[in-house]
Amino acid sequence: MDIGATGRQSDGGIFACSEIGKRLNSAQLNIPPFLRITEDRPQMPHVLVGDEAFPLVINLLQPYPRSLALGIEELVFNYRLSRARLTIENTFGILASKWRIFSRSIIAKLENAENIIKATVCLHNFIMKKNSSYFMPNLVDQEKPNKTVTPGTWRQDASILKPIGRLGNNNYMGTTKAIRDTFRDYFNEEGSV
Repeated sequence: MDIGATGRQSDGGIFACSEIGKRLNSAQLNIPPFLRITEDRPQMPHVLVGDEAFPLVINLLQPYPRSLALGIEELVFNYRLSRARLTIENTFGILASKWRIFSRSIIAKLENAENIIKATVCLHNFIMKKNSSYFMPNLVDQEKPNKTVTPGTWRQDASILKPIGRLGNNNYMGTTKAIRDTFRDYFNEEGSV
């Protein structure tokens, strides 16, 4: 857990200043080596999942910009990536809906705020493991067979997660574009959607 950023900071800025962000940018994160996702594809990096707010870098995938005229393959890629991001969003949304302190700014000294966050995350994880009634399936977004999504009940509180705008420079080098394109092709194979 990396704790200590204020709510005024952008997600991209927080990530860049976090320990994991610094190590990712300096190639010191100890990420496993590239590997082949299929026999007929080049070796690929392990990646983190981001959205358009984050820069496209080798180990951080972001969707194709919505501002471009996207083809079906790019739209499918964006859809699959958004499904992965939904898992992340649900995780924090559930935490925030259970621990109401996250629905507003935490007014406390930095050290106390960090301890509050650590305590709630630890208690949340402990209760999730020990109390089956703590987590109800309707809390999370549910994908139906026709690919529509029923929003989880945690979303009924509009104050839980607020969308952020685009952050930073999303220019990218040819290598990172090729990596995203290779993942795009993989996500578009038969049976992937």
